[in-house]
Amino acid sequence: FRGFEGNALTSDRAVFNWLATILRKNAQLQVAAPSIRWLDESMAEMTRLSRQGRLDAPVAVLTGSEEAVVSCTAIHRAAERLGAERTVIEGARHEVLIESEPMRRRAWVAIDAFLARHGV
Repeated sequence: FRGFEGNALTSDRAVFNWLATILRKNAQLQVAAPSIRWLDESMAEMTRLSRQGRLDAPVAVLTGSEEAVVSCTAIHRAAERLGAERTVIEGARHEVLIESEPMRRRAWVAIDAFLARHGV
């Protein structure tokens, strides 16, 4: 995999290096390029989700303001259609829970508040 510079997952170099070390030592944990079957299944699932209406269960969606892997517009549109609560973590990239400590803290505060609002 590529190095820290230009990665779309996290802005936290220490966390990136920690995960890279784990993946180098445990190659079986690395994600390879998607297969044709994976692509077909993911496209079918996206089609199903695009037709899904509001869910009966509470749903939380957290995105980073610096998301570059998936479309935030599409995520927010889907969250609205599903009736999900949305939280944007300012400064975070794709993986909000492996970001720097202040961003992880904001994500966990949002998760804790969501769970408390729903009696969990």
